[in-house]
Formats: sequence, structure tokens, C-alpha cells
Amino acid sequence: METQYPATAQNDCILRRREVLKRLGLSNSAFYARIKRGEIKPGFSLGAQAVGWLSSYIDKWINDRATAGRKAS
Repeated sequence: METQYPATAQNDCILRRREVLKRLGLSNSAFYARIKRGEIKPGFSLGAQAVGWLSSYIDKWINDRATAGRKAS
């Protein structure tokens, strides 16, 4: 089953794992634990050993967490 991502924005780019971890402020193990729990979508294949995430998806994930955190306060 292929992961579905939203339509890309004009200024969207593909982020590799290292860039995603930096943006999210997560360790590698914490990041993959969130993927396993379904909190973050797995990346899409860029080749034999390369995976990427759309920057718009990562930005939305961050904004959603920030909004949820403000509502809980």
C-alpha cells in the first residue's frame, strides 16, 4: 500500500531524513517510533536506498502539534 500525500505547494521540496530530524528536533529512534505508532507517515521512496518527505507535510505536522499544544494549555 502506497502512502498518500497531499498535493504539493509551489515552493514544496523533498526533505531527507536528516533534514526532517533537524526540523522536528527528534532523535532517530524517537522519529521511527512515531512512524511505527502512525503519528508520522513513512517517507516515500526516492530510489533504492533513499527516502524523502515533502516539506509541506513536515511543516503541517509541526503546526498541528503546536496548535494541539496550545489548545491543551
